[in-house]
Amino acid sequence: MTCEYLTNPLGIDVMHPRFSWKIQSEKRGVYQKAYQLIISESLDRVQHETGEFWDSGKVISDQTVNLEYSGIPLTSNKKYYWRVCIWTDDSDSVWSSPVSFHTGLLAESDWKAQWITTKEEILHESPVLRSEFRIEKKIKEAYAYISAGGFYEFFLNGEKVGDHVLDPGITDYRRTVLYSTYDVTRLIRKGDNAAGAMLGNGAFNMRKVEDRYSWGEERTFGNPCFIAQINVTYADGSQDVIVSDTSWKYTSGPITFNNLYGGEDYDARMELRDWNTVGFDDNSWSNAVLAAHPGGTLKSQLMPPIRVTATIKPVAETNPEPGVYLFDLGQNIAGWWRLQLKGASGQTIRIRGAETLNDSLFPKPLETADKLSTKFRYHSHTWTDYTLRGDEVENYEPHFFYTGFRYIEVTTSNRENLDILRVEGRVVRSALEQTGSFVSSDSLLNQIHLAGQWSQMGNTFSYPTDCPHREKGAYNGDGQVIAEAAMHDFQMASFYTKWLNDMRDSQEENGRIPNTSPTLVGGMGGGVAWGSAYILIPWWMNHYYQDIRVLKDHYTTMKKYIFYLKSLGEQDEKPDEPFIINYFDGYWYSLGEWCSPGRNDCPNHAVVNTFYYYYNTRLMSKIAETLGKKGDAWYFSALSDSIGQAFNEKFFNSKTSLYGTDDTYQTYQLIALTG
Repeated sequence: MTCEYLTNPLGIDVMHPRFSWKIQSEKRGVYQKAYQLIISESLDRVQHETGEFWDSGKVISDQTVNLEYSGIPLTSNKKYYWRVCIWTDDSDSVWSSPVSFHTGLLAESDWKAQWITTKEEILHESPVLRSEFRIEKKIKEAYAYISAGGFYEFFLNGEKVGDHVLDPGITDYRRTVLYSTYDVTRLIRKGDNAAGAMLGNGAFNMRKVEDRYSWGEERTFGNPCFIAQINVTYADGSQDVIVSDTSWKYTSGPITFNNLYGGEDYDARMELRDWNTVGFDDNSWSNAVLAAHPGGTLKSQLMPPIRVTATIKPVAETNPEPGVYLFDLGQNIAGWWRLQLKGASGQTIRIRGAETLNDSLFPKPLETADKLSTKFRYHSHTWTDYTLRGDEVENYEPHFFYTGFRYIEVTTSNRENLDILRVEGRVVRSALEQTGSFVSSDSLLNQIHLAGQWSQMGNTFSYPTDCPHREKGAYNGDGQVIAEAAMHDFQMASFYTKWLNDMRDSQEENGRIPNTSPTLVGGMGGGVAWGSAYILIPWWMNHYYQDIRVLKDHYTTMKKYIFYLKSLGEQDEKPDEPFIINYFDGYWYSLGEWCSPGRNDCPNHAVVNTFYYYYNTRLMSKIAETLGKKGDAWYFSALSDSIGQAFNEKFFNSKTSLYGTDDTYQTYQLIALTG
């Protein structure tokens, strides 16, 4: 049973959430003939089959997906319980166990907290912030709503809250900022309490540093900033709100450098023992200042967070010379390294990762004489410099950075071996539920599918990325060509819902969807196949998940994109071919198929761009028909027919019965068959 695709979700900020369930039976061929859905704020009432907020009554229907709430208006910061009764084909009825959903802050006025930051300009370091508050009464429940411009980690009474990493998911902060909701009831106690936070630059404050790897242009919105609000409900029914404001204090922390691309440096000698617990002496700390609002609307992060999803131990390791270690995880991953070590105080070690050894093209098992590949700057100039506190066992893993690698190199500054060194790989990704699998009698096909799954997992960081080390960009083209495979392997619905909002946020005035969404990370350029993600993903969302809401929510801006394509056909280098999208806006903006096997791109960009123009328009006709917009459906159907006719006339070779008059190219034939 799920609400907005999530199990027992916190922070639902949709006024009419949707409910879905799956029927499990030991019998074959069981199906639903009718259902009844009830919702209450009381677990006891739901258990007694009563729902005062919504009781659908018995509905004759086999629908089990995305039933939309239509009860009493929901209120902010409240937990609701729901159950479903189904009647099966043999007229048996059965009630589910109760489950829950919790609402977030539904109105802007519900936010009482303030955005805070440091007085000084933050370049590369990670500040820490803290505050203390007092609870006088017995607590019934408490929920924390947390976000940042950049990344954060949040603590209560010395314990990290939740298991999210690299939170919040990256967005265009000028349009949207995501917040996470945590149940912190058990972490808050009667009496004095302490809250703390660490801030990371993320995509909010991307600086370029000469000796560290970076990608694209330097882009900063200013200092990383932070907002926190804890809504407390007491046993007597009264409520209280604890907020971030200028009474919070800050100082420098042990993270001396953090960059989304270049890595993270950590000086363990600067650790502040118990800084996030009650009674810590912060008299030397500075008071936080109000930060400028990032600009975007605060919205709940209704998708699986980025988490550490696996830990991989090395399958081989070498120590070829004093102070140099090399580890082989046996598997290419996206994430970071975790170390347990012991050495002298002040000794610094440098940790780097790479996908290959000896500057070769392919990975291989580690052997004694091997060296880490350093021919690419995203391997050679991406690292962690860790300075030891000394004389005790220390543990470290990064907080605000990730990369892609299989091999890990550790080098000590004085080229002397450490007393203790253990290294592991930490797999980091959006924690999407795996929902599909593939196994065949062909071991090569099985290996290809497994490699594909690892590639997908290594490129889901709140949006689909092109790679976890070089660009880390939200490339729409990469994301749409893998989308149907991803939907087979993983539950992608809530992830794609967020990504489509990124596309809408990135849409330009003329209707163009850039090749990256959000545009903060990655390069620009692309072609029609990149922006087409904004038509294809909603269509597949409805096809695979019966999600008609996503079509409704984006219909107006999807139409705007179609009319942008129409203007391209009419205003490109050959306006006398209005249904063909020829060369436009320079090479990088009118790409066809990029990085095809054996060459950089396809010979004739117009074939690919025009096909996507046709395909998008045809799908828009079907989308309009699905939404009951008959006039639009007819218009887009007629337009797609005209594009298809022009495509055939220009690109079909009647002598060879193949598409593409300049070259017999595989992609040309594939897209013609698809169309």
